[in-house]
Amino acid sequence: MSTKQTQLRIESSVKDRFQQECRNRNSSMTAEVVRFMKHFIDQSYRDEKVIKELDLLDTQRRTGMIRDSRGTWMSRDEYNLLRSFDDL
Repeated sequence: MSTKQTQLRIESSVKDRFQQECRNRNSSMTAEVVRFMKHFIDQSYRDEKVIKELDLLDTQRRTGMIRDSRGTWMSRDEYNLLRSFDDL
C-alpha cells in the first residue's frame, strides 16, 4: 500500500483529547482518521445512490413512466404488458 504523509491543522485541545481517546481504545490516531475518512466516503456514496433513487421516483411520479431493469423508460401499461409475457 502506498501512503503519503498528510498534515492537518488541528486545534491543540482537540488533538490532545483525540490522542487520549485513541490511547484509551488502544488505537492509533492514524488508524482512527483513516477509519473516519472511509466512513465519510462510504456515507457520501450512499447519499449519491439515495439521491439517484429519489430522482427516479420523482420522474416516475411526474411522468407516469416506469424504468425497467435495462434502463428503458416506458408507460406503466407497456411495462405491465411486458411483465405479463415474462410470467408465461
